[in-house]
Amino acid sequence: MNFLAQYNDSPQPVQQVIARRTPRRRWFFLSLAIGIAFVILGGWVGLIVRDAVRSGYTAYEATMTSISSLQQKNFDDAHTHARRAADAWKIVGSTLDRIRWIRWVPFIGTYRNAGEDVADAGFFFSTALADGITLAEQLREPLGSLESSIDFTKLPREDRRTVLGALVETPERIRTIRSNLIAGIDHFDRARIVLPDRFVPKRLSEAREKLGVLERALDEFEDLATILPDFAGYPEPSVSLFIFQNNDELRPSGGFIGAYGLLHMDSGAITSLRTDDAYRLDNGVPKNITLPPSPAPIRRYLGVKKFFFRDTNWSPDFPTSATQLLTSYSREVRTGANPRGVIAITPTVIERIMQFTGGVTIDGITFTPENVTDVLEYDVEHGFAKRGISLEDRKVIIGKLTEELVARLHRIPVKDTPDLLNVLKTALEEKQIMVYHTDAKIQQQVTERGWSGSFPRNAPALFSVVDANLGSLKTDQVMERRLDIRVDYTTSRPRARVTMTYHNRGQFTWKTTRYQTYTRLYAPEGSTLVEGDGFMDRSRSTQPGKIDVGDELGYAVFGGFIAIEPGEERSLTYTIDLPKRADPNVRAPVDIVIPKQAGTIAVPLTLTLRFGTPVRAATPAEDASQWGDSTYTIQTDLRTDRKFSVSF
Repeated sequence: MNFLAQYNDSPQPVQQVIARRTPRRRWFFLSLAIGIAFVILGGWVGLIVRDAVRSGYTAYEATMTSISSLQQKNFDDAHTHARRAADAWKIVGSTLDRIRWIRWVPFIGTYRNAGEDVADAGFFFSTALADGITLAEQLREPLGSLESSIDFTKLPREDRRTVLGALVETPERIRTIRSNLIAGIDHFDRARIVLPDRFVPKRLSEAREKLGVLERALDEFEDLATILPDFAGYPEPSVSLFIFQNNDELRPSGGFIGAYGLLHMDSGAITSLRTDDAYRLDNGVPKNITLPPSPAPIRRYLGVKKFFFRDTNWSPDFPTSATQLLTSYSREVRTGANPRGVIAITPTVIERIMQFTGGVTIDGITFTPENVTDVLEYDVEHGFAKRGISLEDRKVIIGKLTEELVARLHRIPVKDTPDLLNVLKTALEEKQIMVYHTDAKIQQQVTERGWSGSFPRNAPALFSVVDANLGSLKTDQVMERRLDIRVDYTTSRPRARVTMTYHNRGQFTWKTTRYQTYTRLYAPEGSTLVEGDGFMDRSRSTQPGKIDVGDELGYAVFGGFIAIEPGEERSLTYTIDLPKRADPNVRAPVDIVIPKQAGTIAVPLTLTLRFGTPVRAATPAEDASQWGDSTYTIQTDLRTDRKFSVSF
């Protein structure tokens, strides 16, 4: 046996061991190399993150310092720190951009992306802040002497024109500031979802809450800068028709026009505000001037055949009424100024303004926020005679009161200006103030802002009940209303039942009496009347009243008369079929608009919609206990226009 040959042919033990251990050693060294690389890489990333955090704190402190300087009215420092903050936030972003690749790494990448959002948010905020400070300084410089009040008229005319001229140039700049602000809010909210509370300074979160308010304020200021100059008499002096609509005597666009005025403005200052009795204007129409016939209900229930200025706010769409007011004014006056705008207010606005001005004494009569409407109405109806004032001059006191209130508003402290502006904004939203301008561009801005009292156009489904007090004195002050609207969508042609309930809480006095109203229902175009209930032929008549059917403003209109005695409650009900739906099996969302009538306060509303399938979602939402069925029912009020949307 050849042992040597066998030995040479057999596997060598040493070679076998070395062969098994070589891959392990390779993996060991590879793992070690990777580990070292990760440590180095991690250290490098850590250094970058450290630099980003340091720059972030620098940027944050600069932002807070800018805000603090702004609060102390140190505008130069505020602007400097805002720009410094923007630069620092930009550095944070560029620093994080060096490790952009890490964004795909689970968990770590999420925090890196959140950090980038914080940097972007800070940059946009700081840029908006710096631009806003620059704009504020340019507008503020001529106003330096008005630190204690808002009496703009104290400034020389040229300074007023400088401010208004700057205001005209602001809308585009405001849009840029708003754009940066909105972008910043978006980035901050994205980061806030990811970052724990301890990573977000409390002051920064508090500042975020205020940014939403600031964004809305800029939105309003942008429109104000577009609308205000022309009304304020810039670049040319302006004349506006000023209308006093008494909502205690309700008419379609707000109230009976008992008085009017011409508001002359030049470069932001009132140069003249002359008021007069609307009856004096109407009674002075020469016989050779032919007035158009009044609307049929006015002829039928008031016996007034001519369409006088005092009745021309017959449309619930204020721009339509305002156009008619301007036409009627020009026809009856024939000479003098040619107003380009119309501003209408109700006594409700005067009551709210007097919360700022305090009590006012005119010709020995003291007016307060609580009594101004009652005392003024009594004086122009009865009190004037006891004071030896002629019938023609009985409403001169309205002009005197208006002038005194305007003078006091000028003296309101600057710190109270936001509250006053909020009162006026609310009055505009609630249609206690309405504005119209003959310039199409300005009117578009007014309408988009919701200040025009415009009736909605082309709404898919609209229901609006509009009252017109016809010979009921000031009885609307004691009237209670409730509106109930029910629509059945289970058939191809939906059926609506609209009920307005009236409760006359008054008595027979110099001011209140039985309530007589011509009431119109505006409904979707193509709607047809099925029946009406509660309508009267005349006051105290037992004969059912006729329901007028027509169309107006792109909607079907149904109108009729009712009278409610003091202490009595009565209802009007319209049952109508809405236009046939193309395919009742298609469950498209249902959207309904219910406008409030201008001049009313907050009529309670109950809306009930019945469908053939369960409601999936609705805005505004029902009470949770009513979810899941096929009926949508909600109770609210018409303090402002209301919109409802239901989907399936």
